[in-house]
Amino acid sequence: MVSLRAFTARTALEPFAFGRSDCALWCADAVQACVGFDPAADFRGTYSDWQGCRALVMRAGGLLNLIAPRMIDPRLRPLGRDGVAVLRAEARTLCGVILDGDALVKTDTGLRRIEAPQIVAGWSW
Repeated sequence: MVSLRAFTARTALEPFAFGRSDCALWCADAVQACVGFDPAADFRGTYSDWQGCRALVMRAGGLLNLIAPRMIDPRLRPLGRDGVAVLRAEARTLCGVILDGDALVKTDTGLRRIEAPQIVAGWSW
């Protein structure tokens, strides 16, 4: 297992790729690296573009409905200062890594910091 800071430093420059390393899967990668289970195992690699990602999210009834049931694990607790979260930013719902209360979101142009994000739901360990 690694710390969340070590994970973000190690993966910061990895390219964005739908179905492999997008905003939700990067957060799932963080959980896998830091906690030891993959909350996205059942949908990882099942889409490869924005349309496929959007279809997966909409079938679940939204990003929170897709993510929250997969985050039920005794090793997780409600979000503290650091962890992963579903958040709102710029009228979008995204997944991000939370460090010191700010969000890091994986985008197609790299990691983006969002200060004081609007957290919808989050988890720490």
